[in-house]
Amino acid sequence: MGFTNDDIYRVFTMYQECLMVNCSLLNKLDENLSNRDHGSNLNNGFRELFTTFPDFKSENLSTQFSNLSFLFTYKVKGATAPIYAYVFDKISEYTQDTDILDREMFGQILKITTESVKLVGNCKLNDKTILDCISAAAKSFEENKNENTIRLMKKISVDCKLACDKTANMVANKGKARHNAIYSVGVIDPGAYSLFLFFDTLYKYVLKKRRTK
Repeated sequence: MGFTNDDIYRVFTMYQECLMVNCSLLNKLDENLSNRDHGSNLNNGFRELFTTFPDFKSENLSTQFSNLSFLFTYKVKGATAPIYAYVFDKISEYTQDTDILDREMFGQILKITTESVKLVGNCKLNDKTILDCISAAAKSFEENKNENTIRLMKKISVDCKLACDKTANMVANKGKARHNAIYSVGVIDPGAYSLFLFFDTLYKYVLKKRRTK
């Protein structure tokens, strides 16, 4: 495993396209929990990534993640925005003077993300938040880190989807969704699902990269 700045650019290009396709679904999941705008917030924000930062593709890894932190601070609306702004800022610090994200660093980034979500989101497992998804990703990595890259990313994607599905049985305890807790049961958490879509995009990217070699 090794992700360069070009890989990060291509992954977020694919994720941008994924958000466009799934925007309505994410809004639908958000319908009974918040403002029915989670998909729109992410989609609208990410559409500005490469116009706000036209040199994103050629920037070093740390700067790319700093740009993403800026994007979530000033361009992306919604409850998850400050969480991701903090997450990407921490990842930017971690990747200073780094040209390639190796397997060990990828695992560390999952840990950084998990702890950052807990801190900024003031949440715990089973609160029906993005923490349920990122925790599943971190756990899956530890259990499968000796697999080849494609198998590892596939397993992380599958485990994240299973974690998302389980949020449907949870009662919302955080954010605006907690005010509609009675309606939250039976609905997958939209934040957890959009994060699953990222890991699924990452899996599809490494699969596509291997096939085009």
